Amino acid sequence: MTAEPPSSSFRPAIIVGAFWTLLFSWLFYDSELQNSPSLTRWEFWQNIPFLLFDLLPGSGQAGGLPTGWSYFAPRHWLILTAAFIACAAWSIGRLALRGLKLTEVSTRLERFVLSLAIGYAAISLLTLGLGLTGLLNGLLFRVLFGLVVLVELGLTAKTLAKNENSHKAKISEPWILPYELMMPIAVIGTFLACMLLGALLPSIDFDVKEYHLQGPKEWYLAGQITFLEHNVYTSFPFLTEMLSLTGMLLTGDWFFGALVGKTVLMTFAPLTAAAIFCLAKRWFSAAAGWWAVIIFVTTPWVYRVSIIAYTEGALMCYLAVTLLAFDLARTQFINVQFAKKMWLVTGFLAGSAMACKYPGLISVVLPMTVAALFVCVKKWTAETKSVPVFKYAMMFIAGGALAIGPWLLKNTAETGNPVYPLAWSVFGGDDWNAELQEKWKDAHSPSHHSLSAIPHDLWNVVSKSDYQSVLLFAFAPLAFLAIDRRKVILWLWIYLLWLFISWWVFTHRLDRFWLPLIPVACLLAGVGVDQLWKSRAKWLSFVIVAIAVVFNLGLIVSTRTGLNFYLADIETLAESSIIQPPGILTMNQSLDAHEKLLSVGEANVFDARFRLAYNTVFDISLLEKWCTSSDGEWLTETEIRSNLESAGITHVLVNWSEILRYRLTYRYTDFVIPESLDRLIDMGILSTPEPLTFKFIKKMSENEQREVGEKLSGRVKEIQGESGLITNEVYRVIP
Repeated sequence: MTAEPPSSSFRPAIIVGAFWTLLFSWLFYDSELQNSPSLTRWEFWQNIPFLLFDLLPGSGQAGGLPTGWSYFAPRHWLILTAAFIACAAWSIGRLALRGLKLTEVSTRLERFVLSLAIGYAAISLLTLGLGLTGLLNGLLFRVLFGLVVLVELGLTAKTLAKNENSHKAKISEPWILPYELMMPIAVIGTFLACMLLGALLPSIDFDVKEYHLQGPKEWYLAGQITFLEHNVYTSFPFLTEMLSLTGMLLTGDWFFGALVGKTVLMTFAPLTAAAIFCLAKRWFSAAAGWWAVIIFVTTPWVYRVSIIAYTEGALMCYLAVTLLAFDLARTQFINVQFAKKMWLVTGFLAGSAMACKYPGLISVVLPMTVAALFVCVKKWTAETKSVPVFKYAMMFIAGGALAIGPWLLKNTAETGNPVYPLAWSVFGGDDWNAELQEKWKDAHSPSHHSLSAIPHDLWNVVSKSDYQSVLLFAFAPLAFLAIDRRKVILWLWIYLLWLFISWWVFTHRLDRFWLPLIPVACLLAGVGVDQLWKSRAKWLSFVIVAIAVVFNLGLIVSTRTGLNFYLADIETLAESSIIQPPGILTMNQSLDAHEKLLSVGEANVFDARFRLAYNTVFDISLLEKWCTSSDGEWLTETEIRSNLESAGITHVLVNWSEILRYRLTYRYTDFVIPESLDRLIDMGILSTPEPLTFKFIKKMSENEQREVGEKLSGRVKEIQGESGLITNEVYRVIP
């Protein structure tokens, strides 16, 4: 890593910075993990050697499953399919930049970053458009992607031919990796390899299998994107989920296509890292860029969202790439032809952040809009009054509308509310009511706004979060040591502060919702490490970074950050209880193709290989809808039976464990209680239930025991001499 020679003496600021780094590092490792309050990071260190030893390749067992390099072969075609999608995205993005005549202004790496980010968003919009028109056809996508790749490769070859002499001169020189870059590239490569292996594993996370992948699966099976009234989450902007749907179309299989989609989403991590490097190099130095990339890639949170089909990885990426596009537009402000097009690209990338998830509005769109206005006002001087600032603003807005507009139009057409289910009090919305709105608001709003809680919540973010890295905030304050760049650093800190405050004020404060601040913090931390590296405290920065890299590597390969059976047989793993919920696993083994299940309480249904009806906790209960009238009165036996027959329901699965969890968190309809199911049995509509799983009462929390006693006592049985709750049971619909 290239660095300037260290200074000859310690500056007082360096001493203070070094002290802060040591103090914060000690407090960080001494902190109890947020989800494991009895375990500190110091105590977790004793597991690191064994975790890293288990990472060594070989054959054997993992979780009782066969594992080894022989099982890696089936993953090759998944990687190649994901690479095909990435190549198509890059080609589409390059063609877009060519059409805008923006291919010669930035560096090659910057053009690559912009191209791939634009291309992914474009593929998402293409999939949405074709899906809404019923053209979800795998062959069509293969042909379209193949054509754009061939066209761009042809244009690239033509460009290279024009510069043949200079190109030959470049490739004739031996390419040798600088010695100082070998170590950081090895570190980055190790973490990216773990991300790739993790992304190729089936999902185990609830939200992923409830809607991030379940929605695309339903659309893939239907051959069309439609309104899913039983899954409100699928009305969110679905930029990343469209990439998973694209994977399903290209593979012709919803399960393996989901793995392709996860692999594509994993590539947002190195893309974000490249954007961070570009920003650091533009604003600070290449050395600061390398440090920032190392810090970002080795952050456990980045690994976690890269192996799970969450949207935060893409959201972080579009934040970083929007910053890059913004800086390109800002620095070329006087070049009217370039600036107008660059503001269009900036708006499109900012809108793509919101297309990942609604919070992108407050983390990217709003701050970028304010920054753009600030730049325009500042540049509106006597020398630049001829610049069409209004047109710049319109281009920025047009770009944002192009990215997020189709999702808002889809919701408007389906529900009458462009941001359904949000802002129901303003826009209303079909298939929604005051009761559902109140439930949604309670679950997705902050529990309080007590200012006294901010220090505690801030400390949880910077230190106690399970997947946080010590490097971010041990070094970010040291960025102010870069005296000549303090203005940029101050703006980055203001942005970082906004990202925390907006998370605290506007969201329900889940950890994942503050992740957009990670790229900004990594930029600052990279500058901080570089400043310490240039001083006589070089050894301190090296030791802290090295310790963090080893610790974070041990953490990400543990089960704490997700499934870690990197070389297990995928098909065997997919059929195991590790992946499938107990009720779904049982029904996969027992239901025939002509039978259909109504799942009550259980919304973790992605692994279901049978026909299915279900609803999420925030949607109208299908069981209640089919058994009661609009005023809540029970329907007659004939009416209920007719509703079930019309829906084709032959079995009913009830997950009382999930219903119990919902009652203590998001609330669940009071209709679904044991007495309601017993009444259907008495009517002769349902058979006596077959218990599938149970949980001893003594192993439940006090709140759970109280709720069981009040609402679920009808499913408490004597099991092995102790009281237990039947957690899963299945009923057969009697003809």
